[in-house]
This record gives sequence, C-alpha cells and structure tokens, in this order.
Amino acid sequence: MKLKKNLVIKEVKGKIKINELHKIYNLVKEENFKSILSHLNENLIKKYLRIVANYNESYIYVLKKKNIIIGYAIYFINDTDIIKKFYSFKFEIFKDLFFNLKILVILNIFLAVTRLDLIFLGTKKKNKIRKNYLNLNLLAINKKYQSRGYGNYLITYPVKQIRRKNIKINKIICEAPSKRVLRFYIKNNFKIIGKKLRIFKNFYILQKHI
Repeated sequence: MKLKKNLVIKEVKGKIKINELHKIYNLVKEENFKSILSHLNENLIKKYLRIVANYNESYIYVLKKKNIIIGYAIYFINDTDIIKKFYSFKFEIFKDLFFNLKILVILNIFLAVTRLDLIFLGTKKKNKIRKNYLNLNLLAINKKYQSRGYGNYLITYPVKQIRRKNIKINKIICEAPSKRVLRFYIKNNFKIIGKKLRIFKNFYILQKHI
C-alpha cells in the first residue's frame, strides 16, 4: 500500500527518542483512554513503552505526517503474555492505582492476568488463535486525522515489515473497547470471534486473516 503524500511509517526499536516517547504517551492518554495502560501515571506508561521497544517479540510503529507523529500501533507476537511485561514493576503499578483509588482498573488487571476475562470465547476458539498470530495491542490516530484511512496504514504496513523478518503469522487479533473502535476494525475486514469480560463493559475480540 502506497502512503499518501507527507506520510511516513517508522518502527521504533531500542532507545526511544524523548519527543517520540512523549507523543506516544499523549496518544495513549487521549485516544486509548479505555485501555488499562492509560490509567497509569506518566512515568509508568513511558517505562512500559521503553520495555516494549526493547523486547524482541514486540513492535512499535509510528505514523508521521510532515515529521510529526499522528498515530502509533503496538504489536506482540503469538503467545507473548502482554501482562507479563508489567511484572518487573507490578508493585509500582498497584501502588499507583491503589492510592489513586482506581479499584476497577485493578480488578480488570486481575481478570486479564488470570485469563478469567476470556469466558465469552469458546475453548475451541481459544486454542485456535494461539499460534502464528500478531496481537494488535494498541492503535491510535490523533483525533484531528481520524476518518482519513490513516489507521489502515498502521495495520497493513507493519504486517508486511514483520513478515520480512521471517516470522510466520497468518492472522491479527485485537480488541475493541467501544462501538466506534469496533466499526473501524470491521471496516478493515476484522471479524468478531468473542468477548472479554471487563467491569461494567465488555470488549470485543476480533480477528483478521492475512
């Protein structure tokens, strides 16, 4: 897929530049506000992003327009347990959430860690998606640039680049925390395969064969 004029997609690997880190952080807080990550403080979110950028089985891609980051996506490979990336600083996380009275977020983390959140996904489907897939953990486009087809670039381009690393993948798995996000993924040929339990609100699980 050819990018529109003045658009560039770049993989962020290793040490993240300060300005890139701050821009991705802003997108997490503003556009991914329903994610568990967005409820953490600035230092913890940036610590997480640094870990992801240095982990072999995860990828951060940013979409730039005239050299300004307007979107990003985070991918994990196969059975990588995303929650485990928090383990090295789990006490900092729970301390931050507890003292800020974010009890519902703590409960949702518990559901994710114990995998009790997958009760709406049949056992057969659970086993079926556990091989050769990319987990699209987070994706966001600055609200000023939404509904222009830019989000599709952060799905199509990274897959091609990751495949060039001789990594076998045949599907993308993602979650939609809202109807708006759900419409976006369905528009990009994802199909609903189940739900994840969250306190007061369930997430849709979607899959796209590639």
